[in-house]
Amino acid sequence: MQIICPLCQLPLIKEQINNKQGRWYCDNNHSFDIAKQGYTNLLPVQNKKSRSPGDDAEMVASRQRFLAKELYGPVATSLNGLVSDYVKAQTLNQVTVIDAGCGEGYYTNKIQQGLIDYPGDSEIVGVDISKHAVLAAARQHKTIQWFVAKSQAIPVAEHCADILVSLFSPIASEEFQRCLKSNGLLIIASTGKQHLLELREIIYPQVKEEAFNPQTALDTCFKPLNSTRICLPIELGDNSTIQDLLAMTPHFWRASPERKQLLADIDHLSVTIDIQLHCFINTGK
Repeated sequence: MQIICPLCQLPLIKEQINNKQGRWYCDNNHSFDIAKQGYTNLLPVQNKKSRSPGDDAEMVASRQRFLAKELYGPVATSLNGLVSDYVKAQTLNQVTVIDAGCGEGYYTNKIQQGLIDYPGDSEIVGVDISKHAVLAAARQHKTIQWFVAKSQAIPVAEHCADILVSLFSPIASEEFQRCLKSNGLLIIASTGKQHLLELREIIYPQVKEEAFNPQTALDTCFKPLNSTRICLPIELGDNSTIQDLLAMTPHFWRASPERKQLLADIDHLSVTIDIQLHCFINTGK
């Protein structure tokens, strides 16, 4: 997968320097050092709306702890099934995947693991606007290419990806279409009406039942293929797990301190996960 310069869009070349991590550079002499952890920051300062955009270190750590318990494992299994079905149907010799809004890399790594036994080669790129998230991903998963970048400006060449996933992240329809090959697969995750209902009933005086349809945010070039719903209860067996789940969701910022305090003395909570994985094909039209 060709990585491009975020400043001039020329191809970036990877250079190893004295057995160290090295750098990426283009013919216009723009240079981007590869951090010792293995990721590269391709988010220009002028494209930042804050000093440290995206999830902060505490939120990333909460998500890491929670996802490590595999409570969302069924979501990853369903995601891998969709990826596998597409790859087999297309009989691809090489599979190129972009995870736009990869966070700490849990699902990105699961996708890579799911492709290990595929006879063709695979190349996976994870991008996220949060440096803290990409740093955590790079520390854990060394064989994936990690970049700090916006989902609205993914640093790859046009039409280079077979599959692009956007899981609980902003949808950048035009950019996704630019990155995907014709007939490429787009997978978007959204939450259903029952998602974390039991948690929301505690932290909100009134719970809104709403579900997002990603089709409304996509250009007409994306044709719906199919969708998979994962709806089941999970058990949160201690307060630290409950707090980690809250901290990794937008509800942490929306709920009042008084309402969040209601969770402080709860040591067990059964909650519903209600997640939809929507598949679209890039028709290029």
